Amino acid sequence: MKTTKQPYRRAVIGIDLGDKQHAICVLDKNANTLREFSIPNHSKHLQALAGEYPNARIAMEVRTHSPWISRLFTARGMEVFVANARKLRAIYTNERKSDKVDARMLARIARMDPALLHPVRRGTEQNQMDLLPIKLRDAMVSQRAAIISSIRASLKALGMRLPCTSTDSFARQAHSGLAQRTDLLALIEPSLLALELLCARIAEYDKAITKTAAQRHPQAGKLQAIAGIGPITSLRVVLTIEDPSRFKDVRDVGAF
Repeated sequence: MKTTKQPYRRAVIGIDLGDKQHAICVLDKNANTLREFSIPNHSKHLQALAGEYPNARIAMEVRTHSPWISRLFTARGMEVFVANARKLRAIYTNERKSDKVDARMLARIARMDPALLHPVRRGTEQNQMDLLPIKLRDAMVSQRAAIISSIRASLKALGMRLPCTSTDSFARQAHSGLAQRTDLLALIEPSLLALELLCARIAEYDKAITKTAAQRHPQAGKLQAIAGIGPITSLRVVLTIEDPSRFKDVRDVGAF
């Protein structure tokens, strides 16, 4: 017997997330717009929204604040979908784009068929915390590389070239190579001090990441058995995949 899909009976809320405030669109069970408004980006206002529309279905796009906000609504018993922004843009385009329009469209797509949102899976808060040192370390490595490149380029413009060396010993080699040019050394000294500080902090992150991988994520140790895979790469893979059982085929992991 063919069954007819029943309309969604609870409120559906589309949220266009912003850094300071969020645009909200609330639909009733008949797809009528109940309210369109904005709220500040603060947990107390989000909790008030959850209290006003209990057990509602909520749709939002992936944004900086989507991890903690989606967890907040899920903890309040709401059905939350975090939409894949790239997939969603293929469904609708609007020349008159605005936060209000985006919130309205999210709500209507979520009410019609949440699968069209191509919802992404958000990690746990603990996994997000464990991944944070890796992200911060990446930023520091980029800053370190930028400082070294800037110093080398500046010295080359003056007809001087420092010998190739590791990043950890670059500051030391620079001091040695410019021993006879105290005027130049005085100019780049602040950059060399920043470089030494970055190297020290990166080393601290390396130790913390290795400790986290060993203590809380034993799966990372198995990946490290592969040549060229260390604690940073293995932990990033484990925290990104999180639950391998969600992949139907092991070959899907690489594409993901």
